[in-house]
Amino acid sequence: MTPFEAFSTARGYSQSAFALMIGDARRTLPNDTTFFLSFHMLAGFAVELYLKAYLLHSGVSAEDLRKKKYGHDLDALAAEAKARGVPTQSYQPLITLLATKHKSFEYRYMKTGENYPAMRLDSFFQRLNDLDVTVDTVIGARASKGLQPANGWVFPSAHADWRLK
Repeated sequence: MTPFEAFSTARGYSQSAFALMIGDARRTLPNDTTFFLSFHMLAGFAVELYLKAYLLHSGVSAEDLRKKKYGHDLDALAAEAKARGVPTQSYQPLITLLATKHKSFEYRYMKTGENYPAMRLDSFFQRLNDLDVTVDTVIGARASKGLQPANGWVFPSAHADWRLK
């Protein structure tokens, strides 16, 4: 896996999560319960791969990133990225929200009786966008195609609250 491959896959997961949540289907259903786990699973993998793209670019091998030390551990990946110079303040709330359930695969296999916190979607996508632009600026994914890093996902505030029952 190269930094560009990880970045491209992260961006794909991000775009899929955005499409899922902004689409008409979500607004026409009585609540968002059916979207909750799939959204957070996509988002968790997006964050994981953005961090891995940065770490691959900064010299961590793909083999090391597959090891248990990192694996699906967003806390470990974020700590290593921070140690290697990536600013974390804008996306740290995503790590805090997603890390535990992403690592334990609970966004794939929900556990009855567990608490699943959520973040307003406008704030979530702003932070995800910040991570996208930060990593892209460092690794030059879009620059390699003659493009500038760009803001990708602006979620409308009017639809940013979760409607869970």
